[in-house]
Amino acid sequence: MRASHALLRFWLQPELKVLGRRWVAAYSEFARNVSAVYSPAPQIFLTVSHCTGRGGTAAKYCADTRAAYNSMKAQGIKNVHFLDVTQNGTGAWWSLGAAGGGCDSHPSAAAHALVGKIATPLVKEAMGWKTDDATRAGRRRTINFNIPTGPGGFAANLLLIKQAVNGSETSPIGPAAHIHFNLVGTQDTTLVNQTRELLAAAVATRVPVFFGWDSQIFWSNRADLWNHWNSSAPGYDPKNKMNVEWTSWDSNDAVDVSWLNWGSQMRVAPAQNIHAPAVKAATAHSLGVVSKVVAQWWAAASPADRRMLAGIKIGCEAGIGWQAWQYHDGNAVFLKHPHNTSFDPTTGANHSAPPNPPTFGHTAQIGFAAATSAGLKRSGPLTNADVQQLVRWYVAHIIINRCCCPGISGRRLNPSVVCAGTWATCRPSSSERACPSRCY
Repeated sequence: MRASHALLRFWLQPELKVLGRRWVAAYSEFARNVSAVYSPAPQIFLTVSHCTGRGGTAAKYCADTRAAYNSMKAQGIKNVHFLDVTQNGTGAWWSLGAAGGGCDSHPSAAAHALVGKIATPLVKEAMGWKTDDATRAGRRRTINFNIPTGPGGFAANLLLIKQAVNGSETSPIGPAAHIHFNLVGTQDTTLVNQTRELLAAAVATRVPVFFGWDSQIFWSNRADLWNHWNSSAPGYDPKNKMNVEWTSWDSNDAVDVSWLNWGSQMRVAPAQNIHAPAVKAATAHSLGVVSKVVAQWWAAASPADRRMLAGIKIGCEAGIGWQAWQYHDGNAVFLKHPHNTSFDPTTGANHSAPPNPPTFGHTAQIGFAAATSAGLKRSGPLTNADVQQLVRWYVAHIIINRCCCPGISGRRLNPSVVCAGTWATCRPSSSERACPSRCY
């Protein structure tokens, strides 16, 4: 076992070095682009939460982020700061043991409290904030909460977090809310009603809202796009194999199911072929539905009410094989046990350092369908660079075609309003209106 681990580390070293150089270059370019948009330039804090992890590669992430920071400072980018809130760094929240770990190894409430205690004085110093909030001359900090789109009502949830923060529009600390919309899997009327309800609730409660528009991960309600194998189930069409991912260059290897782990493993609908014409059309349609509602609201809103729209993020950790993955023989396991997950493999995907090609450890490689549909290639190896290019094209498509349209352009709202969550590891998305980010 030790020998195999040593061999794996030896095999990954060249790829990790390349990824490290790309990370430094892309991060530096990102900081320059964001800084150029604003006057004065914003203060940017570079940080990571883990310096330990599976395979030891999390420590490399820390080193690469520090290298990016050092590179930016050497280039004269003065508005960047390195904030160490890592498990085994300044924050030392790893020392909390079991009390420091929450869902899927994310920091718990106790860990957040420790990180905040460490980070607060460092941020205050960098921002020039004084101890007395009144001396900050109108500067305001915001605590952003995730709230659900399900039953209960947006207004009630916004009021709940407003009461928790105990802040008004003039308070130095105020609440905001992020709401995740699953676009392709939701009916148009529901999207319209929820978007209108959320904007109205934001205005009524004076709590800014941040839209998360995702069309890739959850689309189980669109069997008409992904059911290519079950003739007795709704939506069946053998041509749907073109809308899902394949584990080879042969469409007969289209996936029937995929797996996802957001704290625990679950089955999800087959991984999307993000470049299939039918999938792109469905994505563009859903984005058009919600963007039209927001554009109409924006046109009629007062300047004060417009401040209740904190932003729009399009895409949620967009990628291929990162979120929805396919196990080796996953189709066979699923077809044999369609309603019993106890027989599913549980090794999961290793996201610490995707090898080249990007199989994420224990999973079958996918992305062949996207490469075919996009015209990138139809044979040969599918590399990390190929997958990164496919994701960049996808992110550019959903931003440029839908959010730079009349009425909701990035420049009309705010250059930072439209963001795309992406896990492409090379360069940022090809649109100046896009800021690659992690979904939250």
